[in-house]
Amino acid sequence: MINTNNKKIFKVLILIGLTVTLFTFQKIFNTKMKQAMLMSNTVSKLKEYSFYNEKYSYSLPENWAIEEREFPGNYILEHKNFKSEDLGIIGYVQLINTENKIQDIVNGDRGKLDKSIIDYTRENWTYKNKNGIKVSYKKQLVSGKKILVNTYYLNLEDNKYIKVSFDIDENLYKDDLNSIFEAILDSIYKK
Repeated sequence: MINTNNKKIFKVLILIGLTVTLFTFQKIFNTKMKQAMLMSNTVSKLKEYSFYNEKYSYSLPENWAIEEREFPGNYILEHKNFKSEDLGIIGYVQLINTENKIQDIVNGDRGKLDKSIIDYTRENWTYKNKNGIKVSYKKQLVSGKKILVNTYYLNLEDNKYIKVSFDIDENLYKDDLNSIFEAILDSIYKK
């Protein structure tokens, strides 16, 4: 006959086993769900791009158009514009070199925006192991069209920050586009 201590230990082990099983299935489900959401947005595969002497990397959907731009000085070290014709997304990835703090970069960018922006929000942002600041706003074009802008600022290491901005027509925006944004942001890493 099993005593009560052994029964309690057995119940605890079963609960731990069930918890581990549920956690594992959740991870598998989340991965499969992200892949399905990417596929539903005509994103079948991500292509890796290295930058700043192969020190950092990020990925963008392989069917997006990419254009590199150069800036004078030492503030913007790398800049790539991207565009998705299918989804109506345009944006860029920048590697910023500055001794300023991330909040100072965001405040400086805020000061450069014109008066046509509305619904400006700024929040601390966390996704998986990435932390930073997310800025969102709408800009009203002369034509009357409204563009949604989501800009993410991430600290890579001392004096190096990455800024990723996504612009999309308000009428084309869908919530599941966030899965694309998150996949791109999740792909950023230091080699």
